[in-house]
Parts: sequence; structure tokens; C-alpha cells
Amino acid sequence: MKLVCVTLVILLALFGGLVLGVSQHDYPDSSLPADKMVLPIEELAQNIDLLYEISTHLFASSNFFRSTLDRQQIQLEEQQRLIGQLIAESIAQQELSKEIFEQQLLARLGTPIDRYISDNLEILLFNINENSYRSYLAKIKLLEPSALKVRLAHNEYGRIETTSAAVAAENAIFGVNGGGFWYAPAQDIYLPVGNTVINGELIGSFIGSIDDVFFCGLTAKGELVGGRVWTRDQLLALNALYGVSFTPQLIKGRFPQTIPDRWKGTRHPRTIIGNFANGDIFFWVIDGRQPGWSRGATLEDVQIKLLRLGAIDAYNLDGGGSSTMVFKGKVINRPSDGRERAVVTNFVAMP
Repeated sequence: MKLVCVTLVILLALFGGLVLGVSQHDYPDSSLPADKMVLPIEELAQNIDLLYEISTHLFASSNFFRSTLDRQQIQLEEQQRLIGQLIAESIAQQELSKEIFEQQLLARLGTPIDRYISDNLEILLFNINENSYRSYLAKIKLLEPSALKVRLAHNEYGRIETTSAAVAAENAIFGVNGGGFWYAPAQDIYLPVGNTVINGELIGSFIGSIDDVFFCGLTAKGELVGGRVWTRDQLLALNALYGVSFTPQLIKGRFPQTIPDRWKGTRHPRTIIGNFANGDIFFWVIDGRQPGWSRGATLEDVQIKLLRLGAIDAYNLDGGGSSTMVFKGKVINRPSDGRERAVVTNFVAMP
């Protein structure tokens, strides 16, 4: 559209130039002599040729944009059709036993590229690579629910640290970045978006959900809970032992949630938390903003993939340069900043 607007401006400027050329001649009386009404033929011919060339280009450009919009509409309709089909399949999976679901899930995910098993948990790490992105999904089976928690940077309100630093400080086996945050220059501190709960305690003041901001966390039983909360009582009713906030929720009870207009179709690095029908928790980190390696995923891409895998609930955590996964002491993915970004909260899994 920008190209079309620029072209229209050029056309108007050329016509305006012709009119201005005549109007700026200073004639002594109100009648214009016949011999003065003739513009230089060569100049006029050149302008006409230029106008014809530009108008032809404008027509071609309009066809291009119309074709692009048509393709986008077809793609959107196809995505909606596919999502509807996947919802039906997901509902059908409700009747499956946990053992059968586990078998089907592993068949979809493929062979793990790494794993860790202890008395507390089992972590299976998978590659998920599509046309536009490369990513890593960690499926965590909690045998001891307390093995997975949220760490506040340096255990202090207002500070930041990298995911690697959080993992090292907790002697954890696994870590991934958590909720959103922002810098408050007046206090020179970093504050979490929405609400953060650490060891059952709300950090800072309660903040009701604004727009699409959610709270998601883990109960003492290791269950994933969350949603938008408008009162402190709603937050406490979730019984979350640990939790963070960001936006938006992607899947709720097997059903995809509406993507806010401002996030639709945008391709970025992503960090996702969710759960499967067998109770396993998963973290999915998608690389992006790196042409030749990974351009990133849209939230619609994420929804479709997770519906295919049979996710029950899923939440979009802080992404972009924050998206980082650490396993066995190494950064597994490629953060888009070229290095780890320090963040306010991280999920960590204890060995």
C-alpha cells in the first residue's frame, strides 16, 4: 500500500506542476493571449509519457496488492478450517487412557534428542522444525511436583538475571525464561508484568488483568492452572504455588483462544508453557528473527501445532530476545539477541 500511496503523490505532483506552470506567468491583463496559451510541446510530451508510465505501474501495483490480500484471506480461511478439524480430533482424544495418549504423543513428537530421568522427574527433549522456524520442546513428567518452580532473579524483587544464571544458582537441570517484565526508570528496577507468585506468596501488589494479560502457574500437585484474573480472590482461588504473567492465552480446555488483533500474523521467537492430556507439562522455545536459521512462528502456527499434539492448555510466555532454554548446563536454542537476555523470572526444574 505504501507504494501505491507514493505513486499517487507523484501523479498529483505532476498535474499540480502543469497547473502551476501556467498560473505563475505574469500577464498584464485578465485575458490570456492566444500565443501564450501554448505550452512547450516537448516538455508536455515528456510529462505525458511519464504520467502514462507511472499510471501503468500503479495499475500493476494495485493488482499485486489485491492478489496478496486474496492469498492472505485464503490462508486465514484454511487455518480456521484446520483449527476446527483439530478441535474435533482433540475432543475425541479425551477418551484415551494416559498410556495410549503417551504413545500417540511420542509418535507425533518423534525420537527425543536428549533426556534426563531421576526419581523426581523425566525430561524428554525434542526438535520441532517447520518451514519458518526451528524449535525445542521439553516434555516434563513430574514424579515429584516440587521439582518444578519459578525463580525470581537473585531471589530479589526488581532484579534480572539470565536463564543460565538462574539454573546455576538453583543447581537445576533445566530452565526456561518466564513471565514478561518492564523497566521502571524512576526506581531503577525491573518489574514483572501482571502478577508473580513465588512459594505461594504474591510478589508486590495485586494487578487485575488488563486486556489479554493472564496469570499461569503450578499448584503444589504440579498441575498447570491459569487464566485472566480481575480480583485478588480469583488469583488465590487458583492455589498456585508458583506463577507468572504475560499475554495471550493460546489454548484453554483444548479450545484455541482468539488471538488479539495486534498479535495476529506476527512472526517472532516464542516461549510457550502448557500441559498434555496425560498431565505432563511442556515448555516450547522457538527461535526467530534469524534469517537463514529461523524466522520465528506466528501465534496461529503455535496453536495449530499444539492442537495436533493434543495440548489441553497453553500460554504464551515472554518471547523475542528473552526466549531461552537451558538443559544440562547448556543453552539449547539460539537467542535472537545473539546472547542470553537477563529476565525477571525463570522456570527451573530440579534434578
